[in-house]
Order: sequence, then structure tokens, then C-alpha cells
Amino acid sequence: MSTRAAPYRNPWLWVPSSYFAEGIPFALVIWVAGTMFKDLGHSDGEITLATASIGIAWSLKPFWAAFLDMYRTKKFFVLAMEVLMSALLIVIALALPLPNYFQIAIAVLWVLAFASSTQDICVDGVYITTLDAEKQAEFIGVQGVFWNIGRLFATAAIVWSAGFFESRRGLAPSAAWGWAIGLSAATLAILAIYHKFMLPTGSITDRPHSFGAVVRTFLETWVDFFRKEKIFGMLLFVFLFRTGEGLLLIEGPLFLQ
Repeated sequence: MSTRAAPYRNPWLWVPSSYFAEGIPFALVIWVAGTMFKDLGHSDGEITLATASIGIAWSLKPFWAAFLDMYRTKKFFVLAMEVLMSALLIVIALALPLPNYFQIAIAVLWVLAFASSTQDICVDGVYITTLDAEKQAEFIGVQGVFWNIGRLFATAAIVWSAGFFESRRGLAPSAAWGWAIGLSAATLAILAIYHKFMLPTGSITDRPHSFGAVVRTFLETWVDFFRKEKIFGMLLFVFLFRTGEGLLLIEGPLFLQ
């Protein structure tokens, strides 16, 4: 397949905001959700059992990344995922007063995790296909800084706002968390609007012209992936690494409450 290069746009206009937008939903799923459920009265075991496996969405990204190059543009998927994640967070906020909110929230968090990992794939795709090697090296540190700012925004500002509404405004925990989650939804919606105008399209790959060609190309990508040398050893390493990391990310914050 041939690739058409993306037009240049000043990276300072979109790299910081893109990676800030990546950090927010990851932190909401991995850290903030457990804090919220703990504050709403759920046990550590219940929280861990329900949320620990959700992080696998970020480990499985290679399995559907190829499809994202076969339809529309990378920018399209970034915007679509940011709008979708904003809507999903609103669903969680509205569901919290309901008797079965826990089951609803867990189901929505699964979808949110896959939407967030899809956004990650396409933001990275825009970054790699828009910037040359020199610019990529120049902004690699900016990526990390603003991803962590997004994480801190979720784990600090969102959690603090829930505590503020609960302790200072006298709201019930479910209402306080509803407003806090609504703040994160509004942030992602604003970022989606900003990125509509500022995010580059990314390079565009010539796509298969029929559904059958799409399926064949997608399956060929999967087959090529598993033909990599020592792939199963690499996958086992990733699984074991993410297992230990998951114990720290999910259960660690619960220990501290």
C-alpha cells in the first residue's frame, strides 16, 4: 500500500493536548475508578475482581491496530474516541444514583478502556506519520510530560473535586462523584473540539477497495504478527509484566485509603 504524507502543523499546537487527552481516560480506568468505588462503599476484593482485568485493553492494541489504517483517517478515530469517551463518562455519572450502578459502571469502563486504547493507537499514528525523525525525537519528552499531566489531572483534580463536592458542598458520595466524572467528560469534549481544528490528519494509506480485501488484509496482518521470531515468548513476557504492574496499579491505591 502507498502512503500519502500528512501536511505539517506546529507540534506545540497538538502534541501536548493529544497526550494530555491520552492520560486522562487511562488514569480514570486504572486508578480513579477504584478510588470512586471505595468511597461508595465497595470492598477491596469486590473492586479488584471487577476492575483488575480491564487494563488488558491496552495490552491488546496490536490486535486491532491494523484495522484503523483501513478506514477513514487517524484523526477521525481520535475525535470519535474522544467524543465516545465523553459520552461514556456521562453515562457513568448519570448511573451512579441507580441501584445497579456498579454493574453499569464496570460495563462502561470496559468500553471506555477499548476506546482509550484506540485513541492511543491513532494519536501515536498521527505523531509518527506527521513528524520527521528529528521532530519525533525532539518531542518524545513532551509526550511523556503531558501524558503524566493528564494522569495527574484525573488522579488529583478529579478526585479532589469529588472530595470537594462531598465535604464542602455536602453532597452524597454518588452525587459528588457524578459531578467529578462530569468534569472529566467535559474536559474530553473540549479536547475533541480543539483537536477537530488543531490535530493533523496523519498520513493516509491507500485502502483495500472491497470488504473482502479489508478482511484479507486484516487477517494477513494477524498472521504476520504471529510469525515474528519468538513472538510467544514476547507475549508471555508482556503478560507477566502487566500482571505485576496490574497488582501495583489497581490494588496499590486501595491500600492507601
